[in-house]
Amino acid sequence: MRDSIPALTIFAGAVVALIIGVIDPPSLFSLGGTILFGSALIGFVIRLFIPRDDVSGPDRSAASFDLVIFDCDGVLVDSEPISVEVEARVLTELGWPMQPAEVVRRWVGRSSADQLADITQQLGSDAATRFDEVTTRETRKAFERSLTPVDGVRGLLDHLEIIELPYCAASSGSHERLQLTLGIAGLMSRFAGTLFSATDVPHGKPAPDLFLHAAQRMHTEPGRCAVVEDSVYGVQAAVTAGMTAFGY
Repeated sequence: MRDSIPALTIFAGAVVALIIGVIDPPSLFSLGGTILFGSALIGFVIRLFIPRDDVSGPDRSAASFDLVIFDCDGVLVDSEPISVEVEARVLTELGWPMQPAEVVRRWVGRSSADQLADITQQLGSDAATRFDEVTTRETRKAFERSLTPVDGVRGLLDHLEIIELPYCAASSGSHERLQLTLGIAGLMSRFAGTLFSATDVPHGKPAPDLFLHAAQRMHTEPGRCAVVEDSVYGVQAAVTAGMTAFGY
């Protein structure tokens, strides 16, 4: 409300100026302009003397939740540019011309099983098996060379621990991939016992199963969970689960 006061006073001034212009058209630009300027000035002065009600700070926001659920790839570790590049190249080599942007559109946020099912439908089961083998091997090598945590993640986890707000990770990747990426990035110790995979549930994102599973295992009501996601499918899953989604 505080920040909207200048706009409200300007609107009121515009109404008064318009009425004056209807009654006395020649004074619209002289007296009307003065009224508009004065109303804007009054609004900003009033705004200065009203205390700010800051409800956006991290501690105040955190009080609304009992659990933070992080997606992993692209949120905790900067893995997606690496894996997407490898997957697009391998698919092209197998006979399905693919750009990294198309890989993102089709599969980022979905489970590996969903991706392999699509590849099987397009290229056949042998090609899907080959894709899985080659991308697993080459992505691991690329991760070992250059995978890092997302900027600011360590500081954010430190803050959550300071304010004693529990957190966990829920990913479309397998447990093996979670342990690999978080281990290389030096974050594995932060998620001991709090890693959840789409392989744990019948349906991956955009179904809500994974997030509901994580909340249940963490003994938290869905409505008290905040989910940090970087994919449309992940946000859909969080919203369907009745949780608050923060798109990163």
